[in-house]
Amino acid sequence: MKKVIIALALAAVCSCMGPDHIGNADGNLPVYIEGTVSSEELDPLKHIRVTVSFEGEEESSVVYTSSKGIFRTDRYIAPYNLPLTICISIDDIDGEENGGLYSPLSDKITIFREDIKGLPVIKLAPAYRLTRATASESSQQVL
Repeated sequence: MKKVIIALALAAVCSCMGPDHIGNADGNLPVYIEGTVSSEELDPLKHIRVTVSFEGEEESSVVYTSSKGIFRTDRYIAPYNLPLTICISIDDIDGEENGGLYSPLSDKITIFREDIKGLPVIKLAPAYRLTRATASESSQQVL
């Protein structure tokens, strides 16, 4: 059984920008994703590969969790592309080195136009708890 805990925050984090200035010179909005990955016991998991892609786009970002289980990535989005679904894939690629082998996890977060009304920045803060891999999942993860 996969456990997912998602805490999302859409917030205006740059109060220095006036209400008429949104995003970059092209009018695109920055989307900052800073999430955490931990075990079921809430221990941070390091060296977990996190792939972030925007549905319908070929480009994706691959980042790895820090020793504190934190990952960060950012992209710009065009507001006219909303609603937009962000696909997140989490994979334990280092075997037992982080204290065990954990099951992969996938998630989708959708941002709707009404979520960003007047915001110069979109900040997402997902939190994921991974379960230990079963024997069949362990045998499938060969690097």
